Amino acid sequence: MKSKDRTQASQILDHKAEQLAQRHQRRLTEITEAAVAATPRRRSHWLAPQPALAFATLSIAVLAWWVVPSADNEIGPGSAPQMAAIPNWVLDETVPLELLESPEFYRWLAEQPELTPNHTTAQQG
Repeated sequence: MKSKDRTQASQILDHKAEQLAQRHQRRLTEITEAAVAATPRRRSHWLAPQPALAFATLSIAVLAWWVVPSADNEIGPGSAPQMAAIPNWVLDETVPLELLESPEFYRWLAEQPELTPNHTTAQQG
């Protein structure tokens, strides 16, 4: 076979392949459009009454749990004496840091008897 015949045959095959590709593309487009047109229009599931009602109920339950304080989270009278039990000298900057960081100091402090307010002011004065 001559090169001219090969080139001509190649061009004819390329042309036929292009025609087939166009025909198949047209057919696929028609099938896709027909399938899309045949499907019924559904509403979004977010707009359906049951999921919306369930979401609203869950939201209200979470909000109520978050906003309403529980007995564990409340700051009651039990936490105030803890703050009152801290002596004023702990906040003093002249107390050595090594003393405040020492676990033995806090064990010793826990073993000390509680002082009455009158006794504390008499020592400070």
